[in-house]
Amino acid sequence: MNKVRVNSVYSFSPTWLDAASRPGTIFHEGDRVRVVNLYGCPPANTMGHCYVIPADAMKDSRGNYTCAFALVQTASLVKVEPKGMNHE
Repeated sequence: MNKVRVNSVYSFSPTWLDAASRPGTIFHEGDRVRVVNLYGCPPANTMGHCYVIPADAMKDSRGNYTCAFALVQTASLVKVEPKGMNHE
């Protein structure tokens, strides 16, 4: 089971469970997503799951995200290196 950090950006690479249980999901393989904690929901890494939003999502004037979100397995998230951090 992978551990993820809130507000970090990951690449979505669905495991078999995410792919099978969400055929019409808003996220597809390779999409960049950001891990968030939502009010009234279990925090990230609870039972190997977390909530994600698009990586480029913006907040409104009250500090709320104005986009769709999804519950995914943490194993479906692959850490994305920041731009300019090539290890060649």
